[in-house]
Amino acid sequence: MIKVHHLNCGSLCPGNYTVINQKFSQIQELTQSLPLQQAAEITKRLFAIAQNFPFSPFNTVRRKITPYWEKLASELTTIHKSLDLVCHCLLIEDKNQLILVDTGLGTIDVKHKAERLPIEFLFLANPKLDMNETAIMQIKNLGFDPKDVRHIIATHMDVDHIGGVADFPWAKLHILEPEFQTANKPSTPMGKKRYIKKFWDKHQNFELYDPQTGSESWNQFSKIHLINEISDDIFLIPLPGHSVGHMGIGIESQKLFFVGDSYLSHEQVHSDQPKTSKLIQAYNKIIQTDMDLYAQNLTKIRELYKVGSHKIFCSHDKYELDLFLNLL
Repeated sequence: MIKVHHLNCGSLCPGNYTVINQKFSQIQELTQSLPLQQAAEITKRLFAIAQNFPFSPFNTVRRKITPYWEKLASELTTIHKSLDLVCHCLLIEDKNQLILVDTGLGTIDVKHKAERLPIEFLFLANPKLDMNETAIMQIKNLGFDPKDVRHIIATHMDVDHIGGVADFPWAKLHILEPEFQTANKPSTPMGKKRYIKKFWDKHQNFELYDPQTGSESWNQFSKIHLINEISDDIFLIPLPGHSVGHMGIGIESQKLFFVGDSYLSHEQVHSDQPKTSKLIQAYNKIIQTDMDLYAQNLTKIRELYKVGSHKIFCSHDKYELDLFLNLL
C-alpha cells in the first residue's frame, strides 16, 4: 500500500520586499569579496534581470541601483503583498523503499549558499535556507533511514527541484531525456543560467525516459510507466513548457496529480474563473521555455480539475501544501 508524505523542502519569499535591503547588503558584501571580474559579472546579471522585469521600479534598479534602493523597496512593498512560496516535494512509501518526488534545496545549498546557488535565485527567490526544511532532515525526523530513498523523480532540473540530490548519491534519479540533455548542454542564455551542472555532475545513477516512446493516453495527457522497481500506480506525465523536459507525476491509487511548475498559484486552476496575476504573467515571460506548450498544458490541467477526479497541485503554492497538511 502506497503512502504519500507531503513536505516543504524550501521556503521562498520572493515578494517579501521588506528584506530586500538586507539581501542587497549581503550581495554587496559578497561581490566585494570576489575578484573584480566576477563581481562585475554578477552585477551585470542583476541588471539584466532588472531590465527584463516589466515593473518600473526594477528599471530604477538598472539605472541607479544603489542611491534608489530604499525608495525601490518602499515602492515594491506597496505594489505586491509578501509572497510565501514553498518547494512542495513528495516522500512516497512503496515496496519497502522510499521515493522522493523533487528534493527542494539540500544541505549543501544551506551551508554554502554563496558558492552553490545562482545569485539571481538568491536575489529574486529569497530562499529561507533552513536546514530543518531539507528533505534528508525531514526524512530522519519522520523516523526513516535516508538510505531507504532508492529513487528520486525530478519534475525538472531547476535548482529548487534538485538541490537536495547531492544528499542522496546512492538513489536512482529519474528524468525525462529531453530535460537531461538540455540541462547538460543548454543552448540558450536562459538555459545556461537556470541549469547548474554541479548539482548533478557527481551523480552516477540515472534513469532517462523518452516522452515519444512507450507512452499511453491518460486524461488528455501522455502517461509513461516507470521501471519495474517502482509500482505501476506511480507514473510520469510529460508537461513541457516550463522547461523542455518538464513533467508531472500521477499516483492513481491516491488520485493525485502533481504538476510541478505547470502553474505557480492555485488561483490559476482552483477556481470557476481562473486568473493569473500580473506578477505571475511577468514571471512567465521570463522563465517559461515555451509559452504555447505551457498554456496548452495549463488548459488541460484546468479541464481535469473541473472533472474533479484527481487532486491537482503544483510545486510552489503554500495554500495547496497547507491543505494536504491539514493546516487550513
